[in-house]
Amino acid sequence: MEETTGYNGFTPSDYAEELYRDAKVNAQRKQRLQRRLDNLTREQQQNLKHQMKQRIFKAGIEDYEARAEYCHYLADSAYEREFKIWSDIMLDFMAELDKDKTE
Repeated sequence: MEETTGYNGFTPSDYAEELYRDAKVNAQRKQRLQRRLDNLTREQQQNLKHQMKQRIFKAGIEDYEARAEYCHYLADSAYEREFKIWSDIMLDFMAELDKDKTE
């Protein structure tokens, strides 16, 4: 049987050696779980970034939709005003023609 010597000839008992092995295994498990937790946190942050991007894009879509509707409304209003002005000009022109014919 081979004996192992520790520090200054002190040989730890099998119980102590087992505790050291358990401590090492538990430290490795802790590190592995910590890495998994960090990865989960990173995935959640990426997911949060993805959700935020989606919200920003949706808000942008709604904004551009509202702007398009507003511009369409302004264009319709401008068209109606211009048509009314053009109609008034045409009616005035026709009235002058009728006036010239009657004179």
